Amino acid sequence: MTNNNCPMVALIGRPNVGKSTLFNRITKSRKALVDSTPGVTRDRHYDRVTWNQRSFILVDTGGIDDNPEDLLVHHIREQAMAAIEEADIILFLMDGRQGVTPADYEVVEILRRTEKPIFHVVNKIDSPKQEIELLSQFYELGIEELWPLSAEHTYGFQGLMDGLCDKISVEEVDLSLPEDTVKVAFFGRPNVGKSTLLNNILGMKLSITSRKPQTTRHQILGVKTTGDIQAVYVDTPGIHQRRGTAINKYMNRAATSVLNDVDVILFVVQVKQWTEEDQAIVEKLASVECPVLLVLNKMDKLSSKKELLPLISELSSHYDFTEIVPVSAMNGMNVDALEKKVLTLLPENDHFYADDQVTDRSMRFLASEIIREKLIRELGQELPYTSTVDIDKYIEDPDIVRIHATIYVESAGQKAIIIGKKGARLKSIGTAARQDISKMVDSKVYINLWVKVREGWSNDERALRGLGYSE
Repeated sequence: MTNNNCPMVALIGRPNVGKSTLFNRITKSRKALVDSTPGVTRDRHYDRVTWNQRSFILVDTGGIDDNPEDLLVHHIREQAMAAIEEADIILFLMDGRQGVTPADYEVVEILRRTEKPIFHVVNKIDSPKQEIELLSQFYELGIEELWPLSAEHTYGFQGLMDGLCDKISVEEVDLSLPEDTVKVAFFGRPNVGKSTLLNNILGMKLSITSRKPQTTRHQILGVKTTGDIQAVYVDTPGIHQRRGTAINKYMNRAATSVLNDVDVILFVVQVKQWTEEDQAIVEKLASVECPVLLVLNKMDKLSSKKELLPLISELSSHYDFTEIVPVSAMNGMNVDALEKKVLTLLPENDHFYADDQVTDRSMRFLASEIIREKLIRELGQELPYTSTVDIDKYIEDPDIVRIHATIYVESAGQKAIIIGKKGARLKSIGTAARQDISKMVDSKVYINLWVKVREGWSNDERALRGLGYSE
């Protein structure tokens, strides 16, 4: 396996068969170049993908061509062959409209030499009728299973992704970033503004926010590239002292697991509210070797700037912080200064993500988080703590995104609270989520929400993994 236990999936095929279109479809981006000119993708493009709780690295390559005299073709061929060598799973694309070519025969013969899982994909098939008309000729290649697909219009896409996910074990996946990736972790107790601060730094809303403590339940990676430095900001659940349920243990593990694997820690606290939980976190910081900045958030709550210096002096006694930086994440006060200080502590590094990428999370995951945020904001203190959102289907059609999601609670009474009188609350939650998701994907969105009872899910390790709470 590549990148520790994270599988690498390579897109292989002749030039202009739709590899980059499929790459963009899977990653939900426009990172790979899409053009009708053969060879437009000259080098390999990498991206990290999480799909149905399976995570992998996807690599797009230039096409394997049969013109040995063209130097560009030779370079593209080398890149593709290198991808085959390092890949764990191979998606071999062919052009259904153009039919079988000598180059397809050549690639099939190359791939016969490997024992790696191979998906033989016939692209540009838009309907069952075209599948009947165009697919049969490709069996001449001696392939037992063919996967019909339209990467552009999504025909056959879900089936291909389901087949790919079947080859990837949930338990074996390790999404550790490369060693030279520079990571900055937000750390602190619940509801001190960590997620708001991340959103402010990124210049967009990535982490969901609310006044309810422990809104953040997962590690969220936010990527920001500034010149030669690409920083991966890690938003973590709030550290809390509550014990007992499996979900509380999961959140604490998700938060503390980053401590010894980051380059800078941003310990976020709230002005005039140093608590026992803050002190417990300081004790956890005793073993770290990286710089720790104390971020004093919600400075706009101070009645006078004169209160600031005595406050900084008092906080300095708790730990040898690299620096104490006062900010207001809500209105952006002094956030630029914090970011500049962070950049001075980070080395130049190779960029693992594309320069315009802001996260490694899939839209499927982000959609579930947005629905959960609207659920929290709609119900406030009435919301059962033991509620979560699971995306059953996320379908991208050319003109609309269709989302089917289930809100899970632990009792019939909780279900009734969320649905509301004649379904009014559930409808309001869906409308608010649809508006935010539509802005994010720049498309019309349809959301179908269900509420179901799943007793004891929050204290069941297996149920948690099934609902996406996996480390």
